[in-house]
Amino acid sequence: MEAREQREATRNVCPISKALKTSEHDRVHEFSVRVASPLFSVEALNPESVLKFMDLVNNLKHSSRRGWSLLNVENHEQIAGHMYAMGMMTFLIGDESNLDRFKCLQLALVHDLAECIVGDITPHDNIPEDKKHALEDKAMKEITSHLGEDIGTMIYKLYKEYEAKETPEAIFVKDLGEL
Repeated sequence: MEAREQREATRNVCPISKALKTSEHDRVHEFSVRVASPLFSVEALNPESVLKFMDLVNNLKHSSRRGWSLLNVENHEQIAGHMYAMGMMTFLIGDESNLDRFKCLQLALVHDLAECIVGDITPHDNIPEDKKHALEDKAMKEITSHLGEDIGTMIYKLYKEYEAKETPEAIFVKDLGEL
């Protein structure tokens, strides 16, 4: 089975993809029922927008880390796999550490979200660093716009913290990304 066929087969069993193939009314109703819990403020979240957000993020499961593919590395990781691995590594932070483990987990999970729109831009693309950051910033604004002001702003601020390396947690997670 070719890589493209494998991605399509995976998409067909993905709950988000299945939800996106149902009628708009059924999809929104099903989502509204599922998020009606104390964990979510249903009033603050537009189910259609959240599904759009999840559809964008789901693309990361099928997007290669281009640096590895450019080097012809077989079975290289996908962007979502990279983010997941970084998130799992944050659990290894010791209790005696001054780092906020939860903040590190959050940073690891949001650091490459922009790539679901702009793709994995590598130095081989010859895009100046300031242009790359501008593209990613615009993408993050688009992505987070689907999550309402509270959650969207929180994720955008985490992304900006990571990019600026303005906290010990951001520096640590940036270093994890280099492993």
